[in-house]
Amino acid sequence: MYRWITDRIVYDADAFLSGRLEDMSVEDVMKKRKSVCFGFSNLFEKMAKDAGLEVISISGYAKAYGTSQGQHFDKPNHAWNAIRINGSWYLVDSTWGAGYIKDGKFKKELSEAFFLTPPEQFVFSHFPVDEQWQLQRTSHLSQREFESLPQVEPTFFHSNISPIEAWEATRSPEFSGSFVHTFELPYHLVSIQKAPVMYRLKLNRTYTFKINATIFEKMALVQADHWQEMEKDGDFFTFNYNSELQGQMLVVGKKFDSDQYTAILAYELSP
Repeated sequence: MYRWITDRIVYDADAFLSGRLEDMSVEDVMKKRKSVCFGFSNLFEKMAKDAGLEVISISGYAKAYGTSQGQHFDKPNHAWNAIRINGSWYLVDSTWGAGYIKDGKFKKELSEAFFLTPPEQFVFSHFPVDEQWQLQRTSHLSQREFESLPQVEPTFFHSNISPIEAWEATRSPEFSGSFVHTFELPYHLVSIQKAPVMYRLKLNRTYTFKINATIFEKMALVQADHWQEMEKDGDFFTFNYNSELQGQMLVVGKKFDSDQYTAILAYELSP
């Protein structure tokens, strides 16, 4: 269901940005093969129920395109689903799984990061009107707490960044309010085993990187004109990074069939 919907249904960015939302019934979505979130969630619910599964649609607030950290939500702006499997409830967002809006255009990019998503990850960007559907084992957030959370880019969890480490970073006295910058890489092209999740790093402090990536021949950390190649062991690249230089630092990788490097992560180093 999830793969079929995310592959075959396109997000109607024009309708979303113009505010002219039309019929979002299952029949209309299947006819036009495009819709906004409520159409996606309606279709997922219908297909899941037809398959004999227990599922509901959830209305709430999402930090989607055009929203900002600290912004207050007056009314729900998004819809997704919860599905019950083997007695447990799981969260699914087939809308975000189909892609995301960038520069006013819908970019179709399949992502499984929003399929059976851990609640601790989901709540960075999704907040249900009905508190019970946060599904967190830890204390539930208030709407104000949700609104104050840092923005998470659509690609942030594509590389297996740990939501637990992200939560720990927000509680650190050194957290500046921003997570590491991620880039538009296909889902699970790389797997971040260990890396700082905070965007701003300190000078003269050692940070450990361990990244799994079968597609890259080489990986390096780049700051200004300084290149430091990561050590490779099988599909794993590792490095302990310590710098006296201020400014941006990139983690990049070179594919086997390319002479160019692809940006993976971006940081800012300061005193």
